[in-house]
Amino acid sequence: LARRAVFSFDELKNLTMGDDGVKANLETCEIALPVASLGLLKSALCALKVLEVVGLDWKRYCENLREFEPPEGRFRPIRWGNWLLIDDTYNANPPSVKNALESLRYFFFSGQKLAVLGDMLELGEYSERLHRQVGEMCAKYGIECWFFGRWMQKAYEECVKAKGNCFRLESEEKLKKRLSEGSGVIIFKGSRGVRMERFIKLITEN
Repeated sequence: LARRAVFSFDELKNLTMGDDGVKANLETCEIALPVASLGLLKSALCALKVLEVVGLDWKRYCENLREFEPPEGRFRPIRWGNWLLIDDTYNANPPSVKNALESLRYFFFSGQKLAVLGDMLELGEYSERLHRQVGEMCAKYGIECWFFGRWMQKAYEECVKAKGNCFRLESEEKLKKRLSEGSGVIIFKGSRGVRMERFIKLITEN
């Protein structure tokens, strides 16, 4: 039963991600989520498969996915000038940061892609290694990253070493000045204790 309770990405056709969310075809059903998150898409696929396993017609529920509204801090899109800001500040851990960066990597948008990342807390003895892996990932994906916090300093060092496009986030004014140029999509993410939502508020006010 457990082996069957999942649809895989390989079963999806015409997968696209953009400012209107993520869309794909699964058999004869169109999946349309108003949030461009690969993690949310994975959760939706698991839920649909469970419906099938318990004997329900999962295709009847596909349409309901269009009505999903993300809560604050959970991949919530915010329009600001020429930029799409994605508020994913509720919390952060290695898998969720990876999901955020992968989602941004595959995001189709006529502009630049930035990630503003705060510390992942409560990782104990693994903190430095896991933050350095984030830095490697940012460089590998070619995403411009701004790092904030003590532990994200390690990610910054690793990203610099890998010749990634990265910066230390020292003030919201510096980031706001950066966003005054061009257009694109930017995601904000960090552990709850870091309160990364403050940067969204400071950038968008006035």
